[in-house]
Amino acid sequence: DSSSSSLQLTIGGVHVRMDKIRNNMERNAGEVLRAELAIKELEAEILVVDASSEKLGNEMKRLESGIRWRRTAAKNSQAEAESGRLRLIEAEKLLNKLLDSEQEPPAEDVGEGDAVSQILLQTVQRNEAALAGELLSTVNELSAYIYHSTTRADTLLDAIEGINLEIASLNLVMSVDLAQKKQGLKLRIEGLEIKKTVDLPQDKGQLVADLQGEQVLLDMLTPIEQIGRVTVSQKPVRPRKMRALTILTFLAFMGSIFVVFVWEYYQRNKNVISIGETS
Repeated sequence: DSSSSSLQLTIGGVHVRMDKIRNNMERNAGEVLRAELAIKELEAEILVVDASSEKLGNEMKRLESGIRWRRTAAKNSQAEAESGRLRLIEAEKLLNKLLDSEQEPPAEDVGEGDAVSQILLQTVQRNEAALAGELLSTVNELSAYIYHSTTRADTLLDAIEGINLEIASLNLVMSVDLAQKKQGLKLRIEGLEIKKTVDLPQDKGQLVADLQGEQVLLDMLTPIEQIGRVTVSQKPVRPRKMRALTILTFLAFMGSIFVVFVWEYYQRNKNVISIGETS
């Protein structure tokens, strides 16, 4: 019973270790599946990063398009302002001439009989005054036009500078932040690929070897065919020293009595035994 109990416990321990190894093998297979899922998730994140990069690229194209039409508009405004300056110069020259002609001394008074000449002179003076007023208004309008054209051109150029800064910022995000994020995701994917194709298969191989070793040990522990059921005692057996001492004492007493009887028999029949040996 003791030998059977010990053997049964050893076999049970081997089975427990084998079950543990099988559970680790199943966990290893689960780790492979989880690594594959993690790789797919990282690949999806890379697609999101690519979409963000493409979105930033489209935004930069839109901003660059805005720069182009603003630059064209600024050039047109500058050209209009320059053209207005030229017209303003001409208008100022005409206005100065009119003002100089009005400051000239008047001609000699026309006689009272020459009424037609007097009317013509007054008409000319009124026309010159009206023309001077129109020129003055034109000069003011041209000045305002030049100011607004110059201001619009400066505003457009300032907007172009701001857009250039925004494009530079977007380009920095796309070429640095998103590029680094994408590279980091790729490195994580490479790490998971190594884990899936190298580390986990090695662990599985080690588990298979351990399971085979336990199987060999189990085969070595069970070469004897068991007949009947093995009953393992639930009560511990302790050494019984007094019982053993009593049995040994009794055996020694019986042995000594047997020796005494043999010795007594020899002493009584010593002569007969000697004669028999001589003959």
